[in-house]
Amino acid sequence: MTTPRRDCALAVSVTLVVIGVSLNTGWTRAFHSQIHALAETIADDSFYYLLPAWRFKTTHFFTFDGLHQTYGFQPLWELVLVLAAYATPDKETFLRVALFLPHVLRAGTAAVRRARLNGLDPRWLRLEESKYPLSGFLRREA
Repeated sequence: MTTPRRDCALAVSVTLVVIGVSLNTGWTRAFHSQIHALAETIADDSFYYLLPAWRFKTTHFFTFDGLHQTYGFQPLWELVLVLAAYATPDKETFLRVALFLPHVLRAGTAAVRRARLNGLDPRWLRLEESKYPLSGFLRREA
């Protein structure tokens, strides 16, 4: 039989290994692949997010063709991609960063979730349900 402390340490260790593998895999795929081979592996629908985010830098509105406004995308992800577009100098780097970002977000989610399950309650995670109706999802499960 194991102690709660040992179970906690094991869970944290497993979480850190999974985060490390995910970040390493994502980094290797995004930044150590040939750009043409990398572009061929992503779904066509991905370009519906990437191109409007890239063009937002010059047009200051979401457009696929550079002339007409477009919509129909998930706004939060599109805004994250806009920030990535502003932070990158060219389309190749933008594509690589955009493909690595989900790994970073998943790693952050895993770290926060593990902290919550271990009873850690950083101040910035304490959300009042009256102000944030969806904050119940972040509460520690009993």
